[in-house]
Amino acid sequence: MAVLNIKNLGKSYGENTIFEGVSLQVFRSNKMALVGPNGAGKTTLLRILMGEEEADEGSISFSRGVSVGYLKQKEYFPPGTTFFQQLKKPLTQIYALGEELKKLEKEMASEEIKENPRLLEKIMEEYGRLSQSYQEKGGYFLDKRIKQVAGGLGFSEEDLERQVDSFSGGEKTCLQLACLLLEEHDLILLDEPTNYLDIKGVEWLEEFLAKEEAALLVASHDRYFLNRVVDGVAHLDNKTLKTYKGNYSQFMEQYHLQKVSQEKAHQKQEELIKKEEDLIRTSKGGERDKRQAKSREKKLEGIERVEAPGQEGTMSLDFNYAGRAGQEVLVFEEAGKEYQGRELFKDISFTIKWGDRVALVGPNGAGKSTLMKMITGEVEPSWGIVRLGPSVKIAYFDQEQGQLNPQKRVLEEITDFSGLTISQARNYLGRYLFKGDDVFKRVGSLSGGERSRLVLAKVALPQANFLLLDEPTNHLDIKGLEELESSLSRYPGTLLFVSHDRYFISSLASKIMEVDKGRVILYQGDYHYYKDIKEKEKDEKDLSRENRKAYRQKQKEQERFHREEMLAKKRDIKRIENRLKEMEERIEELEGRRASYEEKLSNPQVYEDFEEVRRLNQEYKETKKELEGLYVQWEDLGLEYDKRKEDLEKELNASGKN
Repeated sequence: MAVLNIKNLGKSYGENTIFEGVSLQVFRSNKMALVGPNGAGKTTLLRILMGEEEADEGSISFSRGVSVGYLKQKEYFPPGTTFFQQLKKPLTQIYALGEELKKLEKEMASEEIKENPRLLEKIMEEYGRLSQSYQEKGGYFLDKRIKQVAGGLGFSEEDLERQVDSFSGGEKTCLQLACLLLEEHDLILLDEPTNYLDIKGVEWLEEFLAKEEAALLVASHDRYFLNRVVDGVAHLDNKTLKTYKGNYSQFMEQYHLQKVSQEKAHQKQEELIKKEEDLIRTSKGGERDKRQAKSREKKLEGIERVEAPGQEGTMSLDFNYAGRAGQEVLVFEEAGKEYQGRELFKDISFTIKWGDRVALVGPNGAGKSTLMKMITGEVEPSWGIVRLGPSVKIAYFDQEQGQLNPQKRVLEEITDFSGLTISQARNYLGRYLFKGDDVFKRVGSLSGGERSRLVLAKVALPQANFLLLDEPTNHLDIKGLEELESSLSRYPGTLLFVSHDRYFISSLASKIMEVDKGRVILYQGDYHYYKDIKEKEKDEKDLSRENRKAYRQKQKEQERFHREEMLAKKRDIKRIENRLKEMEERIEELEGRRASYEEKLSNPQVYEDFEEVRRLNQEYKETKKELEGLYVQWEDLGLEYDKRKEDLEKELNASGKN
């Protein structure tokens, strides 16, 4: 049964149509992603569902008695309350039930009631009924439940007594999410819930939502999160909405196949229409020709046109490269940092080498941004040495976007920074989706996504060979994330970036640097290698002494299985390599035969014998056809060979083997 039913919903602002004809059903226990580019109307749709905006057309219906919870992108919290007081608000009725039980307990203990058996029995019956309800609602574990949710989202027990007024914007978003998760709902609507959560917080939220029985509709750009949580995708783009089964990766496969199929169908139809129009235009003046032309015109009028797939606007990002630097790019030697009497780092030492692509991870507040500013020189170490290698040139993306002046216009930001002419700057900004009058917007009025694109535009201008990017994925839509990933994967220099986006980290990082509890550890492997180590560490910690022997045996079996798997992959690669050699030998043989046939057929004397010419032509065509087929097979097999070899090398590097 559908808990939410949307039919033909439409919304416009003036002449700007946001979406139209939107229909969607969300069923009980269904977990649905709402995806699409920035500005497609995802937040608008969620606001309409919650009654915060009105649709221009269409209808929305919820099942009778359905309770709906909504995580907004921004929320107001009254001043003067602590975190714990705010978290108790969603549970007010259960806490009130607890107070009522205490009141009844006092009454039952009073001498006056004890002397009145009838009244005592009545109070005891009421107490039993309320006590059962209190137990069913988890009343005896409310404080524990609050601490579990707060801890899962990255808060400490000390944070529970903090004034909400002192919270950062990100912490207030996490507070709002915590309140929502403590409530009991049949349908949960989430708008970018992973914003401001660190990786541990996102992983906890994934586990929580996986166990949650409520239906879910979540707008998010976190592809890793969507792959682990949702079982359906609603794609909002070009003013329309289409639904797909499966997680985000499965949606992308279906979406790309549909685009390719639509493009082919469109091209085929355009060719047919052109052919028919040419025949109509060149038809002669006879009665029969006129009838045929009229018939073709009617046929064309009746054709249901296949539209060309919509062009998706995305950035065209390319970082300027300053050329090769030395082997040592960045060195920390016994460096430390104190801030307001608190020791952030103590005696950290590591070296980043040329070509390293390092993801800097760790919980919120661990000091990742401070570490980045120590590298740029904006923050000095309290002790120790931080030095850059020779010929190293830095380009820095600041997550606080301090590079931007809110009073300036977008165009001024680029011309003042770069020295580009107005025309050059406008063309350059067009690559970052600032079109037409967008370049005259005040920076202070830009959306989060627009500000991120503008900072990226500035960071990409100067020549550099060491990119420092502090949360560059914040506020970018998925197309923007993919373009940033593509650009960084092509970048030939060294890369150090902070991100909580695990998909982004998995795509780019060759090494992981973890910052936590004053320590900095550089792991010599990619994100999967890092996760394996962290899971093993957790398993080791959780294991009792009795289980350690069994654990080590299991580890050996896994290592043996891994070795056998690697050997099987090597055998497969060798098999493909042998097949490629066989194909190359056959191609060489056929190319020789083709050249021989071409030489014979170029001799005029051979055409004196018609049968011989026919035989040579037939054999030439067969040879050429087989050769063309082999070229395609050889190319496909070569790509498969390269991919398998590259994947094997990555796995071997990640496991520390050659």
